Amino acid sequence: MNRSIAFSFSLALVALLSGCAGQPKPLLPFPAYSMEVNTAGETRIAEFAGLGPKVAAEMVEQRTKRRFTNCSDLGFRVRSLGAFNLEKLSEQGMRVNGESC
Repeated sequence: MNRSIAFSFSLALVALLSGCAGQPKPLLPFPAYSMEVNTAGETRIAEFAGLGPKVAAEMVEQRTKRRFTNCSDLGFRVRSLGAFNLEKLSEQGMRVNGESC
């Protein structure tokens, strides 16, 4: 077996066994800060638990076409967000036009 492949496999195995691979971000029990989806950057959107870079990119892409008017509009246009996610994200401080979802 090639040394670099063996080394990569070893690192992946250590990460898997240590429990750090694929760990979800914990939901915050209270809003750490408020985030307005119509003005926040892609990186800041991706920081929220339950969201990642793909969802953040989709939100920014939809927002550049037209600003979100409310939470229903956000949920309709960003298909990967469901009602459950909107509620949890609202609890963390996500806002649409200053209003929580």
